[in-house]
Amino acid sequence: MYITSEKAIERLAKNCLDEAALAAVFKNNQKEIEQAVGEWFGQGSVKHDAVSRVMVKISKSALLFHPELQSAETFIVDCANAECRNLFEQAIHRIALAHYT
Repeated sequence: MYITSEKAIERLAKNCLDEAALAAVFKNNQKEIEQAVGEWFGQGSVKHDAVSRVMVKISKSALLFHPELQSAETFIVDCANAECRNLFEQAIHRIALAHYT
């Protein structure tokens, strides 16, 4: 059964552990999610972990989705970029701490 991205996000807003809804979000937006992660982290070994973290962020942020303000796809890409930025900043912070301590 096909689940639209918008319906999947609505389901995640009710239950952030809804595996079918999260899988639908990924399946429907895989190219865009992987592109966002690739822009921040390239295509190396970090990519898989970053995609997983992005999916958790999307799931936990589903309550913030307002379909009257933006499309589901825009919401998903915005969440992906926000989480990638957060992960990148955390990595830079850890590198700086390791270098200066």
